[in-house]
Amino acid sequence: MVFGAILALLAVTATAEAPTRGILNQPAPKWEVKQWFNLPEGKQALEVADFQNKVIYLYCFQSWCPGCHRHGFPTLQRVIKQFKDDPNVAIVAVQTAF
Repeated sequence: MVFGAILALLAVTATAEAPTRGILNQPAPKWEVKQWFNLPEGKQALEVADFQNKVIYLYCFQSWCPGCHRHGFPTLQRVIKQFKDDPNVAIVAVQTAF
């Protein structure tokens, strides 16, 4: 997986065949984003709680990352096209920095 590719946090229900994986029944950590752009009117920041009962597609990238440009952004565009009108899906992109 290319650094900066899509993060997917999946919660899988435990069965006899599959052990419990993911973050099932754990509170999501707060996002530590210092500056947000293109927020909905009246919002100063986004919190995980803003998306309660939705699937969050979280894309983290770095603007200089060749893999992000080659693979990540095209994938993000396809996800946006497929889910932009789905009220149960939230798409959040975060540019990371070291």
